[in-house]
Amino acid sequence: MDGDSAIPDLSKGRIFLIWGRHLASLAIPSTTLVFLWSGPHPWYMAPLFMIPLGFILFIDQQDKAERRQPVDSIPEWPFDLLVYTLAGLQFLIVFELARMFSTQNIFSIDMAMVIAVVGGASGFSIITAHELIHRRSRWEQNLGRLLLVTVLYEHFYTEHLRGHHRLVGTEEDPATARFGETYSQFWQRTVPAQFRSAWKLEAKRLGDPNMSLRDPRMLRNRILHGIALGWGLALGIGVGA
Repeated sequence: MDGDSAIPDLSKGRIFLIWGRHLASLAIPSTTLVFLWSGPHPWYMAPLFMIPLGFILFIDQQDKAERRQPVDSIPEWPFDLLVYTLAGLQFLIVFELARMFSTQNIFSIDMAMVIAVVGGASGFSIITAHELIHRRSRWEQNLGRLLLVTVLYEHFYTEHLRGHHRLVGTEEDPATARFGETYSQFWQRTVPAQFRSAWKLEAKRLGDPNMSLRDPRMLRNRILHGIALGWGLALGIGVGA
């Protein structure tokens, strides 16, 4: 039996349905862009953008355990295109966020809603970044790192690939939840612990886990690069407000 005979013969309609379900990933960034493009909003209009986001969250929580396996016979390029589209949308959201800051009062209801609407989309973009940093090509990995820069979390690239993958499921892994740990407890522990782990991993890569910030090798520290880019971006948006 050759390899092709084991591949399911899917109809075009079935393939479309498989691809179509993945297009739902565009809902959150699209809603965010509509919010940014349609502003400024009256005070009673801005909170309405939480309705579609709440509906998306509700639908997502209704999903049952997924046991289906990917079908190898489906072309990869549409899924790659979707990943690149999601990355592009995040960069566009950041650009539009900067434009919105420059045209509105920072104390408006719109700016308060930005925290929830843009914050939700930015958190969602970490999923896209996670996919990209696992790719083999360097440009896709760097694209994932740039996405992480937009959410001030670039150190995840170092910690996840060089720390979590090696220590997953152990007490030494800051990204592994402890038995009986609540979400709040996990979040408060894992966020600072992952940064500390990434810093130590990078310092070790540069030759000295205990090196000083004044060490010239720190100029090649990827964690510092991520901090500089991320907070430089945030400062630029703030100054332009």
